[in-house]
Amino acid sequence: MKIYNYTVIFESLDEGGYDVIVPAIPEICTFGQPLSEAGEMAEDAIKCYLESALERNELTPAGRNDIMTGGGEYGESYKYRTPRGDN
Repeated sequence: MKIYNYTVIFESLDEGGYDVIVPAIPEICTFGQPLSEAGEMAEDAIKCYLESALERNELTPAGRNDIMTGGGEYGESYKYRTPRGDN
């Protein structure tokens, strides 16, 4: 089993809720309101992306732990364990 660790950035929106950004996986674009839902959406999006990449034997992006946040942003790190140890 391999563990992936990705930094996730939650950007507070003026109209409420949070945009979710995963710098290592720019294909991920999601949203949630409140912050706890945004976190769940981020975790689900990362999981779906990784499962799809592994099924197609594609390389998965390395996680990044050096993302700085500022302004109306909040950063958090998520770990995801894959069922297989490859990639």
